[in-house]
Amino acid sequence: MPPAMSAMPPDRCLTRPSGCATWSRAMSPRSRRPDPRTRHLRRTPTMAGSASVIRLPAVAALLLLTAACAGHPQGPAPAAACPAGDTAMVQATLFFGLDRPGGAPQITPREFDRFVDEVVSPTFPDGFTIQQAEGGWRDTETGATIREPSRTILILAPAADAAARA
Repeated sequence: MPPAMSAMPPDRCLTRPSGCATWSRAMSPRSRRPDPRTRHLRRTPTMAGSASVIRLPAVAALLLLTAACAGHPQGPAPAAACPAGDTAMVQATLFFGLDRPGGAPQITPREFDRFVDEVVSPTFPDGFTIQQAEGGWRDTETGATIREPSRTILILAPAADAAARA
């Protein structure tokens, strides 16, 4: 017997239905007279559909409130004020899957490094971070989850520069 069950009082039983005789007798279809001690456990005809009647309007109201709170899409949030000497930054994360279409061989580490040297470094000379990752998505035709090795590139740029480029 697991320790949690051995600590239970002897009048409660999780393994034997006989420990719950009052409940099972009242709920049994063979019972001729309902047990008056469990009258509050039985559903009355007026209660039978009340839970679903209450739930449907509550769910509808919740959906309407959620939609109303969404509002209209806005532009980027204004840069937060930074303490003197600090600079507000904007973060961009780029995701690159290493699989090629049509089952061609994956992009090799050497090819990705050349892409970083020729494209990423000149575009973001102030620096960036590359992390190995694993991407995934669900194939719409087969329903299978497809995974592939990936790289993420994290770029931080001063907010003033990003606003000027936008």
